[in-house]
Amino acid sequence: MSTALKRVISLLLVLFVAAASLVLIPPVNASASSQVKYKVGYSGSYVYLKLVPQKSTNKIYYTTDGKTPTRKSTRYKNILAAKSMTFIRVVEYTKSNKKAAVLNIIIKPRVRRPKTSVTMSGNNIYVTLTSATPGAKIYYTTDGSKPTKNAKLYTGAIKCKAGTMIRARAFKNNMNNSKITQYTVKKPAGTGTAQSGTADADQDVTVDITGYIDVDTGDIVIEDTNDNETEAVQPSESDIDGVFRIMNEERTKVGVSKLTLDSTLCAVAAVRAKELETKFSHYRPDGRDCFTAMDEYGIRYMAAAENIAMGQTDADDVMYSWMHSPGHRANILSSSFGKVGIGCYRSGGMKYWVQVFND
Repeated sequence: MSTALKRVISLLLVLFVAAASLVLIPPVNASASSQVKYKVGYSGSYVYLKLVPQKSTNKIYYTTDGKTPTRKSTRYKNILAAKSMTFIRVVEYTKSNKKAAVLNIIIKPRVRRPKTSVTMSGNNIYVTLTSATPGAKIYYTTDGSKPTKNAKLYTGAIKCKAGTMIRARAFKNNMNNSKITQYTVKKPAGTGTAQSGTADADQDVTVDITGYIDVDTGDIVIEDTNDNETEAVQPSESDIDGVFRIMNEERTKVGVSKLTLDSTLCAVAAVRAKELETKFSHYRPDGRDCFTAMDEYGIRYMAAAENIAMGQTDADDVMYSWMHSPGHRANILSSSFGKVGIGCYRSGGMKYWVQVFND
């Protein structure tokens, strides 16, 4: 078999893997037949639900009292927001008043991520954990393992040695678990007692919206937005660097050479990430396959692949999802690739993630 033919076959196999490597991790519970499309985001004490009609001429109606929605129910016009677990029933009608889709969904706010502060008493170091969510219980580990409800329950300041890694997560009934806080204990500067300082910050998702309906009160709330954040197709540097760092850490573990972060591929990934808001697929909104984005930037390749994801809030979350999905993991660890581009687009409280690979 000729070398050229081998490379063509290799490309076809990679394209097949890439076509299978699509993942959507819903952050809420949902059930429906012909389901209404939705997006969920979190900010502070709110959980947000954005409903997306299948056609611009369709109309969406909803209820929050458990009743079956009809065309006489409240019409959806703004993002819905709730501070407590809420059961929302949704129905979508076409222009000719035919039922197009339904959705029964429970949305739950997320417990605020624990914060850490450090104090000293004599030569002893103490770490205090707090959550901004009233009534939340915090569980923690000091051995690097993931904190669950089977871990140690936080009941008071933790006596630690410098270098100890604390991982903590907050839980509360009828709410989604918090993100994990990870902090390596350091001795506060100076000497004496009761010297303290914030060791970690709460970094909940910021939802870029112009207004929303509070489902508890029915009030329409208008908020200021940052247009640059809403329209930006490039993620923050920490998103790119975080995904890139974790990718190469995973490749090193299995003995595969590190990838190079390519600026042109990053531009391609940024374009694809923004397109995912319109069509979450390896096919673009105009129906062409995802690899045409590389063609538009003049990129030549013999092997290429794409990973996409939606809903993860940071680099750790999205890499955890990809590494626990066989198709995505295969692309990340493939020795066929030497370059990668990473994109992340945020809109309406959701993040859309893309990795594009080539040789």
